[in-house]
Amino acid sequence: MKFSIDNPRWKGVPFYIRTGKHLTERRTEIAIHFKAAPAYPFLKEQGANPQPNWLVLRTAPDEGIFLELQVKRPGADVALATVGMDFRYDDWFADFPNVGYETLLYDVMIGDATLFMRADMVEQAWRVVQPILDAWAAEKPDFPNYASGTSGPKASDELLARGQHTWRPLTPYIPKP
Repeated sequence: MKFSIDNPRWKGVPFYIRTGKHLTERRTEIAIHFKAAPAYPFLKEQGANPQPNWLVLRTAPDEGIFLELQVKRPGADVALATVGMDFRYDDWFADFPNVGYETLLYDVMIGDATLFMRADMVEQAWRVVQPILDAWAAEKPDFPNYASGTSGPKASDELLARGQHTWRPLTPYIPKP
């Protein structure tokens, strides 16, 4: 699904959401794909193909932050390399095993509302979602299906292609040493 935000700050910035059951990989993340920088310094260099950077906020199952960017390789030649900076909670903090909703139930018992939505947040979420539900009820949309274990329907790839974008690959996250 493609969303837009109707205010001056986000004008023209597309927001894409992909969700599904039994995709290639179970993952919850917010991936920010930056606009490509002007390639002026690299226009005359052989093989230079500057790519936009990524900022990925991973919320499950491997919580952390990943920044992928292009840098100039050391040396006299102008050659670009894609590098990553990766922070994973599991690398720095002891793993506290909890089962299912243990954290939420504990927060309820001690009165900590940090992980819960306020009423005004719930109302705003429904303000956005209800028109979609109403349209679906009126039109009975034909949702594109996809094979279990794939990265989703072809229509989702076509949606991004119309804006000259692509999805981040749904490949297993393997931290680099």
